[in-house]
Amino acid sequence: MGTREEVEMGAARSAWQAGRGDCSRVPLPRRFLALVLAGVAAVLVAATACGGSSSASGCSKRVDTIFWGGTQWLELANGLAAEWSDCVEYYVTIPPKDADRTVLRGRRDFKKIRALDPHIHPVAEIRFTSETGWRAWVVGPHPDWAPGRTFYGAGVEARRRMDRLGLDVAAGETWALNELDETILEDVPGRREEVLEFVRGLNEGGPGMPEAAGIVFNIGPFSDLRDAASYKAGLQEWLTDGEFWSDLEEHVDIFADEVYATPVNWGIPGTSLEDRAKLLNEFFYRLPTLAEAGPDAAEPARAFLRRTFVPLVNASWPHEGLGQTNRISAETMSRFVSTQVYAMRVYADANTTAAGHGGMGFAWAPNPAEPSYTEDGRDLVLQRLASAVADSLGDGDAASRACGADGDASCSGDVEGAVANDVWKAFTSWD
Repeated sequence: MGTREEVEMGAARSAWQAGRGDCSRVPLPRRFLALVLAGVAAVLVAATACGGSSSASGCSKRVDTIFWGGTQWLELANGLAAEWSDCVEYYVTIPPKDADRTVLRGRRDFKKIRALDPHIHPVAEIRFTSETGWRAWVVGPHPDWAPGRTFYGAGVEARRRMDRLGLDVAAGETWALNELDETILEDVPGRREEVLEFVRGLNEGGPGMPEAAGIVFNIGPFSDLRDAASYKAGLQEWLTDGEFWSDLEEHVDIFADEVYATPVNWGIPGTSLEDRAKLLNEFFYRLPTLAEAGPDAAEPARAFLRRTFVPLVNASWPHEGLGQTNRISAETMSRFVSTQVYAMRVYADANTTAAGHGGMGFAWAPNPAEPSYTEDGRDLVLQRLASAVADSLGDGDAASRACGADGDASCSGDVEGAVANDVWKAFTSWD
């Protein structure tokens, strides 16, 4: 999102704040069915032998892993390439230009990531929100505004711009809409219809283009929200808007929910790894959990989230606006990241048919303006992120390998003032 945009995102949330083995697969989303039909080499190789540079002993399933590259996206991609796993398809977003958020970055930016490995895919971040995003391109004011535009036409134009840069959607080089903001949750008149038309245009593209269902980011509160009653009520209304979810189903492969935990709800002294993971998962999976508890009217949302849901967790260090990770050291952040990976793998192992079939997502936005920022610290967090993702996928007790060679100790850490936040337990019930 870029530093300025990250600050805007934090403000938008203020209303809520106080080796080889068995190669069986999870059900593939439509994009990957297209990959197989197209004969993409990386997928075909992985289907016959799930080897790789991961230290995991095997590859019992393949997992989509989404990385929002808010800043330093090339450093992110290079770090992932150094620790990649055959069990993972990596999707790294590249943000649009700062001055005009409808203008994608240059061909070279995408080419650099594409060249790293067939498993690592550059993704075009399509900024719908912000002062110069695609919504403003349609309704104004915008530097390039013109009358008579439609949201569907805007989505098609965004796909045309991707096509002109040589992005190959059949090879997984898709789009990521940033983002469904609070106006969607609050059902501000017309906003849900606008975004549905925009993603329809993105999916269908212009004449001669293949359909390309993509990724949607959804904004949410941080984990330290103390009163979640109004937020839960808003989700209940949204989840029972069956027409919205049925329409979104046609155009989206991955629904990445921004679930940015803060270390003050993780680093609780004396808390076991299992309890830390449980607390994180109550927050990470609150949306599909509530949908599962919902009435018949929530069935379209329930079915959509079972297929597409991915938690987009917090790997941004240091950053005050993204979970106050500036409060902890790089070493503690690396342990926090490991625990988040562990929690997601534990959830996936226990819920094999729910919530996106085990996909993972991470927000990456190091902020050099923070006094605690160093490149060495950033690289430490990145190496731990890449290793935890790669090592946690394999045969046997793979989830525990997210913590590294030191086991539980590498998923522990104390944070001053840390407390458990139990408000997310309420999302297990519709009442």
